[in-house]
Amino acid sequence: MTLWNLKPNENCRVKDLKKVSKDVSFKIRDLGILESEEIGCLQWIPFGGPRVYKLENGVFALEKSIAQNIEVELIS
Repeated sequence: MTLWNLKPNENCRVKDLKKVSKDVSFKIRDLGILESEEIGCLQWIPFGGPRVYKLENGVFALEKSIAQNIEVELIS
């Protein structure tokens, strides 16, 4: 499952960032997206727009081309 598949009000844990390009990897790590980090989905923007996520330290939006390369597992 990828971060892009996460639905609003669902939470996950990052499993793997290996599919993320090096350039993007630096940017998402600066946001605090690291392996084993917990992320929640807050909102889907209509018409394929970016999705809004939350971490312990803030809120951010990611477009599909980035979020679909972040492997996650659901947290119940």
